[in-house]
Amino acid sequence: MNRHWFSIAAVGIVSTIAATGLASDHQDSPSGSTDTTADISDLFAFASPEKPGHLVVAMNVDPAAFSNAKFSDAVTYSIRLRPEYTSINRELRIDCSFDLVAGSTDQIATCTGYKFDPANGRVYGRFGGKPTPVNQSTDGKDGLRIFTGLRADPFGIDAAGSGPPIRGQGWQYTTGKNALAGLDVQSIVVEIDVVKLLGTTASAKKIKLAAETTMRVKS
Repeated sequence: MNRHWFSIAAVGIVSTIAATGLASDHQDSPSGSTDTTADISDLFAFASPEKPGHLVVAMNVDPAAFSNAKFSDAVTYSIRLRPEYTSINRELRIDCSFDLVAGSTDQIATCTGYKFDPANGRVYGRFGGKPTPVNQSTDGKDGLRIFTGLRADPFGIDAAGSGPPIRGQGWQYTTGKNALAGLDVQSIVVEIDVVKLLGTTASAKKIKLAAETTMRVKS
């Protein structure tokens, strides 16, 4: 299992979402080391620039993915949001699984959101769940819009300038060129209507956010 947790500020979240992106690392779990499609490279959260009151979460996996890369059909990719309310426990969990289209190499993504009490597992709402081709977005009418597909890796590094910081001499931009230009990741991007799916946030000072990859259980 590969999981990363961090917190984002929830003050004024309905009008402006105060969120800080946090980059994770690579190959930080046994599954991520042996299966790159289960390796979480980055997790970002930020206010939607288009829709006030919406939070965008991007989960990237499979660093250095090639143009023909596929999400694993043996992995469940999950994004979890847990507001720190003063009186109730609620969590919104979004699980994505992937399957091949019959007779094709294309994939279908099925992403379902569950609002539940993490203490007892009681479900209070279910969202999404419509199979959608990879590289397309769901309509988001239920407050949950999801895109899955290949995107450019946001990570960049001037390889020639990496020597000085390793030696404790501070960072130096030597060439100004990104040595990782052209590399891609597989991305799951979720746009969340905060009020509709997380409820009022007036009593929540923070929202805990996590991404994880686990072995998929098939019926």
